[in-house]
Amino acid sequence: MLYNAGNSGQYGDPQLPARVYTGGQALYDLHNPLKLLARSDTPFLKPTEAYERTGQYTEGTTFVEGLVPFNGRWYLYYGTADSRVGVAVWDPKQR
Repeated sequence: MLYNAGNSGQYGDPQLPARVYTGGQALYDLHNPLKLLARSDTPFLKPTEAYERTGQYTEGTTFVEGLVPFNGRWYLYYGTADSRVGVAVWDPKQR
């Protein structure tokens, strides 16, 4: 599962500012979806560009919206700082 989370200044990642919005990943048991098997320790998507650090949350926002397979690649669409839509592309052939 892909999810969005706002970083906590008290309990979150100390490498990121409080209130920055990032994308994380979690894996749940196929037969018991209440059982969490694994969770990423760090965000896989976080604001790095200037256009991702404007808007309502000036610390930055990358808000995962949808993941689409197309022509052998994966396209992850995400909102950026209340102003744009970004896309991150992964090609499994280019590891």
